[in-house]
Amino acid sequence: MTIQIVQAPPLYLQIYEAIREDILTGAIEADEQIVEAQLAKKLNVSRGPIREAVGKLELEGLLLRKNGTLFVYKTSKEDLKQIYQCRIALESLAVKLLISNLNEEIHQELQELFLQKERFINELGNPDESDDFNRMCTAFHDIILNESKNERLYQQTNQLRNLTRFYKSSKLRDAERRVVIHNQHFEIYNAIKDQDSDRASNLMQEHMEDDLEYLLKNF
Repeated sequence: MTIQIVQAPPLYLQIYEAIREDILTGAIEADEQIVEAQLAKKLNVSRGPIREAVGKLELEGLLLRKNGTLFVYKTSKEDLKQIYQCRIALESLAVKLLISNLNEEIHQELQELFLQKERFINELGNPDESDDFNRMCTAFHDIILNESKNERLYQQTNQLRNLTRFYKSSKLRDAERRVVIHNQHFEIYNAIKDQDSDRASNLMQEHMEDDLEYLLKNF
C-alpha cells in the first residue's frame, strides 16, 4: 500500500490566495483600504502571515501603499493604455510560440473550448451568465500562454491581466460585445489551425487593440 501525504500550502499562501480571489472577483473593491490588523483579527491569525501575503500582493501590483496606507489597486485610463501596450507585445509573441509548439493535444483543447463558446453564444447570451463567458475567454488566452512554453512570458502577462481582470469582466455583460470577442478569438483560432504565425500574431494585436479601445470608451 502506498500512502501519500499531501501538505497544505503555507498559511501566508492560503491568505494570499483568498485575498487575491476577493480582489479579482470584486468582493474587495478597488481603492478599498486594507488594514492588516483587521485582516488578522477577521481571519484569526497572527500578523506575520498577513504581512507575507500582503507583500506578495504588493509585488503583483494588486495592493498599493499611499503615504503608508494600504489600498486595493484601482485601474486608470493611463494604466489601461500601458498595460495593453505590454500585453499586445507579449501575447502577439505568445501565439507565434504556440504555433511552433502546436500538436494534436493543443488542437483538441482549443477545439473543445470553441465548441463550448459556440453553445454559450447561441443558447444562452444571458448577462447573468457573463462570468462563464469570461472564464472561457480567459481559458483561451491561458492555453496560448501556457503552450508558448515561455514561463517568464506567462508570468509577466498574467500579472498584467490580473490588474484589469475585474474591471474587464464587468464590461462583458454586453451580449453584443461578447459576440465580437468570440468572433475575434475564432479568427485567431483559425490562424492557429492553419499554422499561420504572422496572421495569428496580427489578429491577436488587432483583438487587443480593439479590446483597449472598447474599455477606454466605456471607462
